[in-house]
Amino acid sequence: MTGEKPTTPSVAERLARGHGELAKLVGRARELATLAEHVRRLLGSPLDRHIQVANLENGRLTLLAHSPAWASRARFIASDLVQRLAVYNTRISEIKVITRPPTRQQVPARRRAARISAPTARLLVDVANGLERGALRDGILRLARRGPARD
Repeated sequence: MTGEKPTTPSVAERLARGHGELAKLVGRARELATLAEHVRRLLGSPLDRHIQVANLENGRLTLLAHSPAWASRARFIASDLVQRLAVYNTRISEIKVITRPPTRQQVPARRRAARISAPTARLLVDVANGLERGALRDGILRLARRGPARD
């Protein structure tokens, strides 16, 4: 005996060997990630931001939509999507779309109101001051408030 202790293979080594349940799971995850990328590319903007690949089982691709409106759009193009995915040698024969609202992390952050320059704000105030009181004048003054704070 040489006195060396047997070492336990690392996760990376186990995955590299390509057998076992963990390797199957990682292979499946890679397959779904590749499929999701193809689907995103084919959906295009803005649909690709609201539809996610959930699963592929027995030829049925399940997609998750953020709302019923996005689900309806996805269902409308589902048959075309099946044909276009055939280019990637997928074994998809049908698409099921279900609705699941996005989690808080998936909801895009609200955009801040656009700012305008000080000269533009002054010009808007001058224009508004030349108008009679009313909705147009009030709207222009609201826009002018998007400029830098005045002293």
